[in-house]
Amino acid sequence: MSHLRAIAVAVMMSMIGLLAGCGLDQESLAAVQVTPGSGAATVGATVNTVQFSAIGWYAPLSSGSYAPSLGKVNQHKALPNASWRTSDSVNTGIDSKGLATCLSMTTAPATITATASGGL
Repeated sequence: MSHLRAIAVAVMMSMIGLLAGCGLDQESLAAVQVTPGSGAATVGATVNTVQFSAIGWYAPLSSGSYAPSLGKVNQHKALPNASWRTSDSVNTGIDSKGLATCLSMTTAPATITATASGGL
């Protein structure tokens, strides 16, 4: 009987990426989305990995009297250079490309997160 290892994901992790500089027509990273929303891998089987990807959601910066603020999110793009992390590095591994690997059996799911910063 095979034991399954569930890998849960923080589907939408908000992160404000501030831009250096000022001016109009600049975009800032408003949120990072990890897909797929969940996955399962079997320890020791050929299906012991789940591939995740990160998508950046961007919003325009508007100039205000005191500080710039984010407008409505208006575009998205893949984040191939996102930094990946797992909440359970003992039982789950995650590489720099978002490939999660089940390392050992456990009953609790791991949470996979991606972070990035920047603007357009």
